[in-house]
Amino acid sequence: MDITGDTESGTKWDYATAWSFHPKETISFIYPYFYGLQNYPTRDLKSMAYWGYMPFTQSTHYLGLLAVLIAIIAPVITPPTPQTWPFIVGTGLILLVGFGNYFPVLFWPLFKFAPFFSKFRVPSMIYALLPFTVGYLASVGLDNIMKLLNKGDKKDFQKLKKWGLRLFGVVAGFSLLFLLIGDGLSNMFGFFSHPADMSKIRPELLTQLKEVRVEVFQKGMLLSLMVSLLGLSALWLGVKKHIKSTAFGVIILLVFVADLWIVDHEFLALEPSKNLQRNFRKNPVVNFLKQDKDLFRIFPVDDFSSNWYGYFGLSSVGGYRAVKLRTYQDLMDVGGMNNPSVLNMLNVKYLITKRNIQLPDFEKVFSEGQNIYQNLSVLPKAWIVPKIIAVETQKESLSKTMVSEFNPAVEAVVLDYDGPELEKNSIGTVIVKKYSENEIVLQSNSETGGLLVLSENYYGPGWKATVDNHSSKIFQTNHVLRSIYVFSGVHTIIFRYDDSLYKISRLISRISLGLVLLGIVYFHRKSMMLMLNKIGLK
Repeated sequence: MDITGDTESGTKWDYATAWSFHPKETISFIYPYFYGLQNYPTRDLKSMAYWGYMPFTQSTHYLGLLAVLIAIIAPVITPPTPQTWPFIVGTGLILLVGFGNYFPVLFWPLFKFAPFFSKFRVPSMIYALLPFTVGYLASVGLDNIMKLLNKGDKKDFQKLKKWGLRLFGVVAGFSLLFLLIGDGLSNMFGFFSHPADMSKIRPELLTQLKEVRVEVFQKGMLLSLMVSLLGLSALWLGVKKHIKSTAFGVIILLVFVADLWIVDHEFLALEPSKNLQRNFRKNPVVNFLKQDKDLFRIFPVDDFSSNWYGYFGLSSVGGYRAVKLRTYQDLMDVGGMNNPSVLNMLNVKYLITKRNIQLPDFEKVFSEGQNIYQNLSVLPKAWIVPKIIAVETQKESLSKTMVSEFNPAVEAVVLDYDGPELEKNSIGTVIVKKYSENEIVLQSNSETGGLLVLSENYYGPGWKATVDNHSSKIFQTNHVLRSIYVFSGVHTIIFRYDDSLYKISRLISRISLGLVLLGIVYFHRKSMMLMLNKIGLK
């Protein structure tokens, strides 16, 4: 049904721009913890250390302080070349698009007219491109600075000495200032607070939360101070000819890597694999479910968003996915998981809950910490039905599937069905011969033929079906499932995902990369030969 209309029109403006990057947060490219950090794995106050404009999502797009400073100073000391201008302009455009609804001049036309652009949200994710553009500008800038420190144009050298030292010095100065007065910023400018704090946090904890945020803020300032001072020192030593240009480059790279490692290590919050394995130990519930060798799904009633069972190869109708199929979201939005017929067609054989439930056709078969109820009316992975309820719209598809009289065991709601008519007494059996992510092989045996329903999500692009090696049309069925028509007799049905386009694209990508690398070697062959001569390899 798509009650939001997103399938046809794309996401609505407010939803699509919910996590726009506020222009104020661009300061986090210099000071990574200026607005805190929200990826702490703990469930204490540290998990609320972020107080910026994008809660529940990535709180920093930090690229490395030295990379940003060098990318900024490079076009000031040496005029940009035709090769660098696209990266400069591209960086600016990427920043503006990521602002989303805070600066819609660029985002709105793309949202309105660019193909598929309105299907997505989180404008700031375009900043995934910044490491490429800023990284290129920083590498070119570092190369130019090293050339100037070696034997460069005197005028450009003076620009480097003047503006480079000033820029690094200003960043270091502000880092020291913020470090010293960080605690007082809350009283002066209302720092370290978010409008939602009052409604989410008990008043007695607000003071503690502020202290946590101040601690994170000052830690970031200390890091920026150290990095900028090291960069300033290396540049000063370089312009004073106390170190060679090569030594300057090595220092900059080492500080850059250390800076990124510190931020990344904390943001990613990586744990040893043994710690993760402790979280995925089999419990009595898993042991019981793994004894069943049939194909089935589970319904974790008390923890519907959990992906935990997937670790053990147990297929669940729940779980968290950042990108869901629209049809499946529709089914959840209208309470499909509360409909026994829907659970039957979704191949839900077991319900897991700590509660005691009384439902027809559900029998308690296990009780140890949690209760497991077996669905006695569950449908198999694939079955044949004799009746089709033909519909022409997504709205009809969902509404007909959700009516209480609908019985998926003997009828199917099919969108735009144009296959043969079914016999009223259509019967048959289906055996699963192979089941994998990208290929499902079935064998049907029917005296009458009929509509074979497969309890797998319907997704049009890429999925193909064949019956005895002859192509067959896949129909969207029961709003979320798929089906094909099978004739009488014994037939082999294969559902296969066609990844040929991906393979072709991968091949083109690899060839393109090879050509680019060859082009770099060809156009820089003279400088490469000189370098090899210097180090004695030729």
